[in-house]
Amino acid sequence: MKLFFKKTMLFALVAALGLASLPRVNVFAAGHTLANAYDATPPPQIQITNDRLELIWARQLRIYERLGRVDGLTEKVQQASSTRIRDSTRMAK
Repeated sequence: MKLFFKKTMLFALVAALGLASLPRVNVFAAGHTLANAYDATPPPQIQITNDRLELIWARQLRIYERLGRVDGLTEKVQQASSTRIRDSTRMAK
């Protein structure tokens, strides 16, 4: 009787997990209705001007320069910490 109960509970748990993994709602990526899903008109194209591209490029360069400074800072911190560790091990001996 005990074995029957364990098998029944195991089956019920597996069935519940299996049913919980199934989707309960239909999902449409193109919109809320089927009419929107079958609409063949492409979305409007956005024209990016040279001025806008230059602004984006300048921003990326500033970010890249900041990252370079951070990399230099991390190297300095690592060197300082390694010298501190080395000095502390000498003092402990």
